[in-house]
Amino acid sequence: GREFTPAEYHLCRSDTTNEEMYQVMELLLQEIANVVDDSNATLVVALAPSIVQVRDELWNTFVEGYPSDEVSFNRTLPNERLIKMATDNQWNIVDLYPKLHFESNHDNEVYNTYEQHWNVEGNKQVGDVISKFITEQVLINE
Repeated sequence: GREFTPAEYHLCRSDTTNEEMYQVMELLLQEIANVVDDSNATLVVALAPSIVQVRDELWNTFVEGYPSDEVSFNRTLPNERLIKMATDNQWNIVDLYPKLHFESNHDNEVYNTYEQHWNVEGNKQVGDVISKFITEQVLINE
C-alpha cells in the first residue's frame, strides 16, 4: 500500500467516488454564505490550487503514479466543481489556478520549495488577481 495519499487523489478523480465530498463542501459553503449574508457582508470564494495542480512536472509525476486503467484525474476538477457551485448559488468566486499555473510554468516560481504555501512572488500574484477581481466586480467602494 501507499504511505501517503495526496489530496489530489480524492479532489481530482474523474469518477463519482468524490461526489459525497463535493456535496458536503457545498453544504458547508452554503452555511458560510448564510453567516456572511446575516452579517451584511459580501462573500468572495477564492480557489487556491495546490502546488501539484499548478506545477506541470508535479502533476505529471502524480498522475504517472496511478494506473490509467484504474483511475483517471482532472487537474481542474475541484475548480470546475466549485465554480459551478458558486454560479448555482450566486456566490462571488475567483479562480487563482490560471494565473498561478501560468506563472509557475513560465520560470516564475510561486510556491515555497518544500511546502504548499505561496512564496513572496506567489502572494504578489494572488494579491493582484484578487484585487483586480474585487475592483472589477465593484465589491468595494473606491
